[in-house]
Amino acid sequence: MTDYSRLVKAYDIRGEVPTRLDPVIAERIGALFIRLTRAPRVVVARDMRATSPELAAAFAAGANSAGPT
Repeated sequence: MTDYSRLVKAYDIRGEVPTRLDPVIAERIGALFIRLTRAPRVVVARDMRATSPELAAAFAAGANSAGPT
């Protein structure tokens, strides 16, 4: 089981890829984010790291899977 408290900070999510943060975890976090916030829309941004596109897409997929609020 993932210890999300080690990943989720006050203003961002941080973790070593892929040992602590991977696309599966990013997708779960995306779904949980929507369930917890009930946000009707979310903007997903990323930086220039090679792993960012895959993690951003996984987060977005998780957020979309949570369905409309």
